Parts: sequence; C-alpha cells; structure tokens
Amino acid sequence: MSRNQFGTVAIVGVGLIGGSIGLALKDAGVVTEVIGVGRSASNLEEAKKLGAIDRIDDLESASKKAQWIVLCVPVAQMRACFQTIEPHLNPHTLITDAGSTKSDLIVAAKEILGKKVCQFVPA
Repeated sequence: MSRNQFGTVAIVGVGLIGGSIGLALKDAGVVTEVIGVGRSASNLEEAKKLGAIDRIDDLESASKKAQWIVLCVPVAQMRACFQTIEPHLNPHTLITDAGSTKSDLIVAAKEILGKKVCQFVPA
C-alpha cells in the first residue's frame, strides 16, 4: 500500500470510533493529515493529545480540504452533517460513515447530496 494514499481525512466525531479510525490511519501511514471535527472541545483536544488527529477544524472548512470525510456521529446527526458538507464538497472527495443503520441515512444522503450522492459510500 502506498504511503499517504488518502491525503487529508476529516473525521467528524472523534470519540471511541472516530478516534480509533484516526489512530489506525495514522499508524498505517496512509494519510497526510487527519482533521478532527466535533462539538466537544475537550474530546477534540484529547484526540489531538493522543495523536488521533493532527488538528481541529469546523465541518465547513474541513469539507473543503478533505479528500475523505468519515462521519462518526450518531445516525440522527448525519442529516445535518450532509447539509453542512454538501455546498463545500469537492468533486473527488468521498464520504463514508460509521453509523449503525443505513436505510434512513441513504435516503437523507440522496435527498441532500443530489447528484453528489455517488461520493457517499455507506459503511
């Protein structure tokens, strides 16, 4: 696997799942940078201290910079994330999620992302 294969990754929600993804990506050396996004400043600072993320940013700015966006928030919050991301989504940026259910999430992605829905890979 080539180094820095994923470029800049934005992880939205850096709790147990998001933080673990950040650590794994950095440990594997397949990212240039991991941007942490979230509501809790203390969680974000802890994730940075632990090395799970490189820096903290808001979702709008991170959406403009990331080649890959990983949503690690409760499923009920993902619709709002799509709404924030959509206007700033670059044509080659992929979005994926760590949500527990998919049917409502896919409906929301289709509704909000429109033609950009092909950039969403439900996981």
